[in-house]
Amino acid sequence: MQRWIPPDDCRSTSFTRSSPKDDSPKIRKASDAVKGNWTVASGFGPTADWYQNLRAQPQALIRSGNRPHPVTARFLPPDDGAEIMADYARPHPRTALRLCAFMGLPADGSNESLRAAGHAIPFVRLEAGAGHSPAGRRPR
Repeated sequence: MQRWIPPDDCRSTSFTRSSPKDDSPKIRKASDAVKGNWTVASGFGPTADWYQNLRAQPQALIRSGNRPHPVTARFLPPDDGAEIMADYARPHPRTALRLCAFMGLPADGSNESLRAAGHAIPFVRLEAGAGHSPAGRRPR
């Protein structure tokens, strides 16, 4: 199971659709460091620049802490987003409601409303690329 950890940030370093400049927004992430995967949510929807950049070029470099990680973006279906949000809300109900309010999504704290909110949020799984070892450890 993956957790969405709002206080944690990672930076996406990818090329923009129109120019090869560094586009490094802070994005909220859920991580499964053991498997070397990160799940991120586009709180401002599918029109966010970083989301569009990954759509155009799924291979990217993210920075978590002070380590760069090559990743490939996999765009999750809305049903997966609903499950991610419901799983997150169980141990963090107040924070889940605040996140929904911040994103302009109606939620009353019920499982159904939180799943509906998660269904509306685009989630992306960033899967570790070649040369990346779990939790940022170097292979021996």
